[in-house]
Amino acid sequence: MLEQIAPVQATFSNDVNDIFHDRRLSDLLPADFIRQIGFDPDQYIFQTTPQSRMRRRRTEPTLTLFDPAPVPSRRRSEVTDIMYGQMNMAQGQSLIAQLPQMPPGTKFYCYEVRLSDFIIHAYSFQQLNWEKGSGVFIRDGRYIRYGQITKNLQIKDTDPNALQIVGQDIKGAVGDFIYGVNQIAQKIVPNLILQSGSKVKFISVEIVSYQARSLIRVKVTNADDPYLLYVMQKLIYIFGPPVEVYDDLSA
Repeated sequence: MLEQIAPVQATFSNDVNDIFHDRRLSDLLPADFIRQIGFDPDQYIFQTTPQSRMRRRRTEPTLTLFDPAPVPSRRRSEVTDIMYGQMNMAQGQSLIAQLPQMPPGTKFYCYEVRLSDFIIHAYSFQQLNWEKGSGVFIRDGRYIRYGQITKNLQIKDTDPNALQIVGQDIKGAVGDFIYGVNQIAQKIVPNLILQSGSKVKFISVEIVSYQARSLIRVKVTNADDPYLLYVMQKLIYIFGPPVEVYDDLSA
């Protein structure tokens, strides 16, 4: 997670890297709506450390996804920035399930990856050019989740249930966007729950990919509460993507 630094004057930049850097809530949402849900329109979303900007300048300005899951409904516009790999392995399987299917001499690489809620082991059929904090996309069941590599792992030290890395956020722009949306949602959702009259407790929120589309997943203590429909409608109005509310029983 990025370290907080003193707020600085927000400036306009045509560089897509800076779309969320040093931006205020009022740059993204109407000021009246922000006040209505109990926030200051001049509040900063988050600021960027000099180290993270330096990291992106040292990497190639492309987003590369490899070995993606086949999705029949995938639109042409969604694959313009995707470079496909040649692996014919089954998609989304754990490492232990993949091993018997691997041809002799197949190489794969293992990493420790920090997701939004915990640290996991993950594997890739391509060696990743990374440094600590580099973003990757992890296939976790039905979802593609964003995580950050924390270190290399030896194969012998890797969890047999390691998840598959299906892409790398080489430029860092996707990670900045996801972090920005998550930061805003974490501040808005508790207020929306309070406004709805629901008695549930907010646990977490995360933006993921589901069937090649963004999905906002909100975890609460009881997903069956009917008042949560208000929260879902408001989140769709604010952010646009579909919203899934779940709890420990429905996860």
